[in-house]
Amino acid sequence: MTLRNADPLFQDFDPKWIAAVAREVVRRLKTGSTAPTTDPGEVVIHDRVVTAETIARIKTAPAEVTILDRAVITPAARDEATRRRIRLHRSSAASISPPHEPTGTAQAAIRIIDLAKPQRASAVATQIAGRGITDLAATILLSESPAADVHQQCVVNHQRAAMINSLADVERFVAELDPTVWVLDMARINFMTAVNVVARIAKYQS
Repeated sequence: MTLRNADPLFQDFDPKWIAAVAREVVRRLKTGSTAPTTDPGEVVIHDRVVTAETIARIKTAPAEVTILDRAVITPAARDEATRRRIRLHRSSAASISPPHEPTGTAQAAIRIIDLAKPQRASAVATQIAGRGITDLAATILLSESPAADVHQQCVVNHQRAAMINSLADVERFVAELDPTVWVLDMARINFMTAVNVVARIAKYQS
């Protein structure tokens, strides 16, 4: 893979380091993702990010699937569910029995998503981990089209979403809304500001 025409944001990063970070994130996502829990007539998904692959792991074709109340559903996952005529139903974590996890594995506590540039989310996650931040109640979405993503999260996914353009926005929206999804406008803020925003959100919402 060549980074010759990559985003200028990453030109100061070693390509081998970025590739290693990406591999590690994929490994963690694979170990952290759990197969849907199935009982007769019931399917429960415990993943905090529901993707098309998550839906594809459902072998049966139930009429309804239960997901976590704060789970983020990607557009592709919603399309796949519609194609298979599966209705997604949200339920609070307290009412969903957790899946059995093998010793030594756990789902990632920090959810930073960047559908357009996954390597950017990986780099932010690495910076956050380096600061000793290991838990975050909300989901972080790095976006080049933040208004559309806020609309998607609020109207379609029924989340409390806020668009962030600066570090000062964090305190304001924590008080006004206490968002479950923070959409960072990456056309307005740079990489290190994004890292600082995530750290500030963790301070208030961990």
